[in-house]
Order: sequence, then structure tokens, then C-alpha cells
Amino acid sequence: MKKIIYFFIIMMFFIVLFSKDQKKKYSITKAYSYKEASLLISETDLNCTFFIREKIKKDIVIIGAKQMDLSREGYSNGDKLFINKGSADGLHKGDIFMVLEKGHSISNPFKILKSLGTYYLKKSLAEVFYTYPDKSIITLINGCNAVNIGDMLIPYKKEEIEFKKKAEYKKCILPKSKVKGKVVYIDLYTNFQKEIASTSSYIAVDLGKAMVKKGDFLLFYKMLNKKLPPVIIGTGIVINAQNTNSTVKILDSASCIELGTLVILLPEIEQEQPLKEGESIPIVEALKKEKEAGKIESVELNILFGIGEHEINEKYKDELNKIKEFISDKSQYVIILRGYACSIGEFEYNLKLSQERVENVKSFLIKEYGIDENLVETYYYGEKESIYDDSIEFERRKNRRVNIEVTGK
Repeated sequence: MKKIIYFFIIMMFFIVLFSKDQKKKYSITKAYSYKEASLLISETDLNCTFFIREKIKKDIVIIGAKQMDLSREGYSNGDKLFINKGSADGLHKGDIFMVLEKGHSISNPFKILKSLGTYYLKKSLAEVFYTYPDKSIITLINGCNAVNIGDMLIPYKKEEIEFKKKAEYKKCILPKSKVKGKVVYIDLYTNFQKEIASTSSYIAVDLGKAMVKKGDFLLFYKMLNKKLPPVIIGTGIVINAQNTNSTVKILDSASCIELGTLVILLPEIEQEQPLKEGESIPIVEALKKEKEAGKIESVELNILFGIGEHEINEKYKDELNKIKEFISDKSQYVIILRGYACSIGEFEYNLKLSQERVENVKSFLIKEYGIDENLVETYYYGEKESIYDDSIEFERRKNRRVNIEVTGK
């Protein structure tokens, strides 16, 4: 009789234990499917890359510099140049343009006599400083490539950066997608292309805007043998889509990407499925889910400077620590620095002064806090866009500043 009772107790113990374990079951794949949002398409990606499209009419052209120097090969931020259009052509002070260098026609290397279009390199933004009836003076701003006499201008349309979750594809089979293509151009500089590319490089694929759009993820892969599965080598994101092709930024690559490397469009990331009854979320996943549910946070502060000064005053060091505290628990963030000056002094001097103030703040953040310089965007405006009254010193001193905005999650 005792043996039967002991056997019954042991059986009940295992039944209770087994039922508890059943409640703890969860999908391992699901638990590790979360990816942090990050800045995948930055201002640099939008304004400093190339695109290939049908020929653009060369209407507005840089015809000279305010101070011509025949030995000078290029111009950059703050330089003033002349263009061949003025107020009679509808230009106004403050208009913003994109400076482009026109390259040669680019052929599709895999289709005989098939052109992708004309190559254009984005060099800099330009603001109309002064207009004459038949010409204007522009100031170069936010440049990333040297500007030359003869470069063309087109109206600037601001695009939004992409702060989103990065796609990470871990399967060994291709996703179900009908949108497939090839790498057809690898950028180096105008009219010269590289043979191979890797992470953070820019390439062109033969998928136009009818098939992909800005922000779409692409998967790079190779077929070594028809009898073998595809070798997946990396992912990329579309930053510009034209009629015949798209400019793509390589996000990661396990091996070199070259002309002819195959690409396939990754389907949109599906929404997470609700948990089944009795299924629990692991604590790590639960914490990530709670964090992702929150909105993107930001912090903003201003650093003021004395007349003609560009060094950071010691009294602001504690204020700058707010940035360190803010990013300490952020997995992804971006820092935007905007420099200004008051109206005392010449326009060119103030523009250069605002740039020096921005660069000093950037240098401090990198050296003191170990911030990656690729996460810092810089802009400087001199005495333009001042928000305080420049006729009163009490107000004017507030215009001698660097505005710092940090966004992250």
C-alpha cells in the first residue's frame, strides 16, 4: 500500500512540474528577432552621393569666383561664386540649390547598348547671397566635395533622414520576392568606378523606382553553383531611386560586393504576432519591447561665446555632461550642431567664426566622450538666421552660440 502511495506522490510531482514548464515555453526565434532602430540614411548619404538618371538640362552654371585664383582647384564652404542667372530669371536672395558635377553616360554592363543614364555627383548646397538682373552670387554651405567652375545647380528639395530598424536576414534561403536585379555600378568618383565595394560604400543596382523606393532593404547574394544554395553576403538600403536604377548604401557585407552581384528586395518587416495562450516573453525581450514602445527622446542646449571667440568656456563643461548622461542608456543616437554668430564683423568672417565654434564643440564631444564622429552632423550659418535682436548687446550675445540637439532611443 505504501509503495502505491509513494508512486502516486511522485507522479503528481512530475505532473505539476511539467505543467509549470509548459507555461514558460516561448519561441527562441521570436525572442531574438528585435533590432534596435538606428540612423540608416543620414544627411551625408542624401547630399553627398551620386545618382544616375536621364540628362538634366544644364541651365544654372557656376561661371566664376568672387576672388578668382587660377591656381585654385576647388571651392568649399563659405566661398562665394558667381552663377549665370539672376533676378530676371526668378532667383531670390535665400534660395537654396544643390551643386552637381555632370559626368558621362553610364552603360549597363550586362545589357548591350543599354544606358542607365548620366552620372551626377552631389557636391554641396548653395544659398543665393545677392542677385543682379542677369547673374547672382552664391555662398557654398554644407559641402562634401570640392566645387569647380562649370558645375551646375538645381533647386534643392530637402529629404528626410531615415531612423529605423535595420533588417538582419539570418536564413540560408532567399525570401519570397519577385524583385531581383544586379549591381551595375560601383562609385569612386565622377566617371571612374571601382571594381569592388564593401560596408558603407555606394553602388547602383538595376532596379528603378517602379520596383523599389527610398528606405527599402536589399539583400546581396551570389550563386556559386546551380546545385548549391545561394551565398548571402550582405544587406543594403535604397537612398535614391531613378527610372532605370537606384543608388544603394551597403549596410553590411561578409565579403566584397562587385559588378554582377545579385540583389533581391527584402519584403517589409512583418508586424509581431500576438503571444499564444500560455506563452511568456523572456525578460530580455520584454525589456526591449518596453523600450521600443517609447518615443524617440531628445535633449537640446546652447553654448554661448564671447565676441570673436570660438573656444568653449570652462563653465559649459558641466552643461555638456548632460549629453554624456543622455546617451549613456541609448543604443542609437545622432548629434546635430548648428553654429551662429552676431552681426559684428564682416559676413565672411562671421561665417568662418561660426564654423570654428561648431568644430570645437564637435572635437570636444569626440575627445571627451568618445563619440563617433559619424554620429555628429554639423552646420554653420554665421550671422544669418539669428533669432535675437542684433541691435542690442544684451540680446546680440545670445546669437554667438552653438545649438546642440541630441536625438536617440
